[in-house]
Amino acid sequence: MHRALAHFRLGTMNLITASCLFVFFSSAWLVLLPQVCGLWTRIFRIGIRFLPLSAEVGISEHHWTSFLSLDIPYLRMEPGLPSAQVWWLSCAVTSLIFVATFFISKRLIPVIYLMRAILLVQAIALLYFALIPARFPHTPDSYLAGFVTSGIGLISLVPLIFGLTYYIFDFGLLRKALLTLTTMAHLALFLGIGLLAAVAQVLQTLAYRYGSTHRVAPFSYAALVVSIGIGWLVFGAVPDAWSLLGMSIIAAAGLAMVLRR
Repeated sequence: MHRALAHFRLGTMNLITASCLFVFFSSAWLVLLPQVCGLWTRIFRIGIRFLPLSAEVGISEHHWTSFLSLDIPYLRMEPGLPSAQVWWLSCAVTSLIFVATFFISKRLIPVIYLMRAILLVQAIALLYFALIPARFPHTPDSYLAGFVTSGIGLISLVPLIFGLTYYIFDFGLLRKALLTLTTMAHLALFLGIGLLAAVAQVLQTLAYRYGSTHRVAPFSYAALVVSIGIGWLVFGAVPDAWSLLGMSIIAAAGLAMVLRR
């Protein structure tokens, strides 16, 4: 046990503060949850408008209590089974990783067992799709709706987690409230954006699959400009000379590839 926790004594005021903050932020979250779902709906619709997605925004209605009814948005996409080429490639990769676990140092036994457990799940999935793929009960709709619902559950647990771990310490009421507010707001905002980012990553992978590398790769270099801008605006970080030189070399190589073709 850490020495600080060994001498920790739970004060009455900290206990009252923890209880009040938990009740306040949990109640506020339940009141604002319909508006948060509306925000996610708008984020998804904007993403579909600017991303080449063959999808539409679906609404999953949830009536949890007589006073709490939510319209949870998700992206509705067409399901697709893996092709034979993808299946065989997945089998090969799974087999190679399994063989590689025998060459990992025995000092990393927990890592080996974790990797083999993950590979077992992957092997069962491959066997399922090889034998009865048409009976697969899940669709992208159910996964994406479950993702958003799980995000709501995660954000709802923030006041409880802080109440059991952070509120009980003497850090000041304002500091506790600001940390909870920023954490919940960050998760609420970036859950919708994160879902779109995951879909965009899949689209980028498909672009490399169906398009020419010399045509697709230069668009990835736009991340350099965006990263510099976000770093400067949010963190006040300015790249040094070596970083700018490396970025310039990468961008020049991509531009030369485009001009050469």
